[in-house]
Amino acid sequence: MASKTPFGASNIPRIIIISTITIAITILLWSLKLSVPFFFYPQPPIIKLNNLLVSNFRVLDSNLVSIWLGNITVYNPNIALSIHTNQLEASILYKHDYPLSLTTVDNLELYVWEKRDVFVKFVTTGNESDQPIIEYPLMKEIEKDWKTGKLNFRVRFSARIRYEIDCPGLRGRTVIMNPHTIDLDVIVEDGRRRRRKRGENSEIYDIIGDIPKDGRSWLIMVNDD
Repeated sequence: MASKTPFGASNIPRIIIISTITIAITILLWSLKLSVPFFFYPQPPIIKLNNLLVSNFRVLDSNLVSIWLGNITVYNPNIALSIHTNQLEASILYKHDYPLSLTTVDNLELYVWEKRDVFVKFVTTGNESDQPIIEYPLMKEIEKDWKTGKLNFRVRFSARIRYEIDCPGLRGRTVIMNPHTIDLDVIVEDGRRRRRKRGENSEIYDIIGDIPKDGRSWLIMVNDD
């Protein structure tokens, strides 16, 4: 006479398998929950000032005249987010909070881990309607510092950024980037003296800074006479 299998004994392996799968799914979902902020939490773009060319810097009776040509590198450090901005605003500040000149970079897009070099140009003649108004006391202060041969500027970047996830069904997110500021301590030298220091074949317009800078830097301002 054949022995009978105890009731429910045949269901034990199935219960074990289902329980194992349930535990595995739970662990997987929990791991995804922990990793999503790491992958999708927006990180601000990294901005570095590579070099800067300053020419025609003049402090007149009622106007400040200057031309700034800069090369910056913008890097997207996000693992799964692309960065989109309609307008990146760059400004030259004197000392801490006195804007001297503004410019913008339009339609900047950076995909995951993408790095891009961007050129910016600031032009100040005192006649632009879209540039900051420089008050007379500040003009005199700049003129005084100019005569002493040392000035302190700041380059500030700000933007409204939209982060996009390269995955169907997931929506983007728009944030305002905290201003990124780079301090520049500038020593003023005569352009001809600078040319002699660098050799007779050197141009009087010289690029400031030979290596990437994102902190306090000592720079040479070339004065175009």
